[in-house]
Amino acid sequence: MSLAILRLLDTDQSGLRFSIDTGTNPFYELTIGREVRRDDGYSADTVDEVEFRTPMAVNDQAGFQIDTRRDVTVPADGFSSGRMYAQLVSYASRDGRSPAFSRVVTVPVLHALPWERPTTMSTTFRPARQVACRTLSVEFAVASPPAPAPSSMVSSRAVLSFVPGLAMAWNGRSAALFARDRDIRLQVSLDVGRSGPGTPLPKAILTIRITDPTDSSVLLDRAFRLRQLQPGVVIDADLTQAELAQLPTGHLLSVSGELRWPGSAGQTYRATATTELVLIGRYFIKEQGSAVPGSQELTDMTRFRPYWNKIWESPVSHDGTYKVYHWALEAAVRYSVLIETAALANGLMETRMLRTPPAADSTIDRAEGRMKAGIELSLSELNKLASLWPGGNPLTPDRLAAFSTADFARQQSRELVHSVKLKGRTDERGMVWVVPVFSLRNFVVSAVREIDSYGRVLGVDDEKVALPLPDAVRLIGLTSGSSGDVSPADGEATYAFEGLGVEFADLVQLMPTGQNPG
Repeated sequence: MSLAILRLLDTDQSGLRFSIDTGTNPFYELTIGREVRRDDGYSADTVDEVEFRTPMAVNDQAGFQIDTRRDVTVPADGFSSGRMYAQLVSYASRDGRSPAFSRVVTVPVLHALPWERPTTMSTTFRPARQVACRTLSVEFAVASPPAPAPSSMVSSRAVLSFVPGLAMAWNGRSAALFARDRDIRLQVSLDVGRSGPGTPLPKAILTIRITDPTDSSVLLDRAFRLRQLQPGVVIDADLTQAELAQLPTGHLLSVSGELRWPGSAGQTYRATATTELVLIGRYFIKEQGSAVPGSQELTDMTRFRPYWNKIWESPVSHDGTYKVYHWALEAAVRYSVLIETAALANGLMETRMLRTPPAADSTIDRAEGRMKAGIELSLSELNKLASLWPGGNPLTPDRLAAFSTADFARQQSRELVHSVKLKGRTDERGMVWVVPVFSLRNFVVSAVREIDSYGRVLGVDDEKVALPLPDAVRLIGLTSGSSGDVSPADGEATYAFEGLGVEFADLVQLMPTGQNPG
């Protein structure tokens, strides 16, 4: 049987992807034009004012096979922007015998119409990567701390302590700061009190252990063997730059010191001390300030495509076991927005859905349940957005490096849980897009000015900078079977799409991990 069935599967800035079915007709043409014409001599509408026509092609699936469909992609540069129409014509022979015409399909060209569109920004963004779906609780999971090791006898009179360094303002608090690009020296002293022995200890072992306080994992463990240790004398513990290379930058680290020495009766004594330090580069975050008034919505899909994430689309086919007339989506969406400090491009997460089983004989293809999706926002791509604000400029690489820490990524990552509903007929398209909304946040960064011979930071110069960060997302539901006249609130950006109606455009605030229900 000769057929001409055309379905639009997907659209993006690179082109259009169709599914075609020509039945037993092996040859076909795909036509795209700006108008639709109805001729009295034909029983179907036809595309007029043609701007693009594929060459006569062969459907290698045609014939008497069970499935005679195939996918066809048309590049976007083959026609102009705006509302377009597509039609498939199949033939029994290459000379055009026995034509079959598909119904005309409206091609929605996705571009937004904002209240205002920046005209001065010419920055380009890298194409987004495809990444696995993760929530904040998974990304920043904290491992259980290891069980404590059996301890030796503790001396009742000896006290071990770290020689305090100069506390500097760092990330909204005070901490001892060390430069990570050189060797550093930690110092401890043993005080035995007035009643303690005044003679040197023949031998002792000082162990310096650096751990991550978030999960108690050991990052560095170094032992120093000492002889003829005089109580009250400062002990130097030198750590090389190579040893420090395995430690994170801009992260508060726990440092413990343990001094062990043998007693006269064969027992082992020990004394312990703890402190904290932070390894930093040339620049580091001193404190976070308030946001610059006015948020930015990336309504121009063509320019900001790597920030647009299509998390759901209506089904295009069914298994044929029962008749389906409609589709419907009703889901609780958990959307995670992670800050990625290493990657140069954003990452769009795959959508995962835990569906409620539908009724066996339902005429509605229901997608009900819980949905997870998200986006990784590259720090370097975020930096480019600064030009959207009046007078805003991206940070230089050395200043941006101050934000390239795991702590910053954990503190600024966000998520939300929001319910969405969308429905339509099987011959209509439906989709849900998610676009982040940004504010420009003020920070004070410090530049290292003075370092002593032990690697300790003694002096800095402060500087005010700003970096765009996400504080909300816009969830947009689209259908092809409705005008979708959703009026924005005063001052909100407008999202409109040719060929598709906007059923909802919900602005939802992002929250830190643990503050969303579900």
